[in-house]
Amino acid sequence: LIDSGVAASRLAILLGRARGADIYQRALSFYGIESVVVKGSIFSGTKEALLVRDALDLATNVDQEECLFRLLSSELFNVSDDDLLKLTFVHGDSSCGSTAFAAGFKELANSFDKDESDMPARFSRSMVSAAKALWMFIIRARSGSPSAALRGLLLESGLLLRLESQRTENGNVDAASIASAANLNK
Repeated sequence: LIDSGVAASRLAILLGRARGADIYQRALSFYGIESVVVKGSIFSGTKEALLVRDALDLATNVDQEECLFRLLSSELFNVSDDDLLKLTFVHGDSSCGSTAFAAGFKELANSFDKDESDMPARFSRSMVSAAKALWMFIIRARSGSPSAALRGLLLESGLLLRLESQRTENGNVDAASIASAANLNK
């Protein structure tokens, strides 16, 4: 079908069981065809599903530094290594405590409502935007629908727009995978 001009994005392979889906994915990839697995054991290990899992885990406990770090350093946000390092040393302490990174993030997030705080000025616009989007996600996920909060985070981060603007099959596949991961949490 692809040889006859049908776009890969218009095709679907439906399997009775997810077992063996990786074989189909590897075969498609061998021929240069990107694919998305929307359910099953393979899907739960994709970078998109792991990103959603980290976001939901962070919403339940903002002190989970590994989740916070993976999210802020992921493709979800455009945050520099310098900004990530600054979060750890917000208090100027050269000894990194076990929650120094999360404490820095929370202090930055809490400073948005305080006019007198100079905290946001210490970071790039990308970091401030990422922190605002992630903090709003946490608030929305805790007080309302986690799925709606995830969709809001994906829109506010600009990730879906960046992927779709790539105008490539791969960009659309990644956007579809992330959207699927967010919607599976309904």
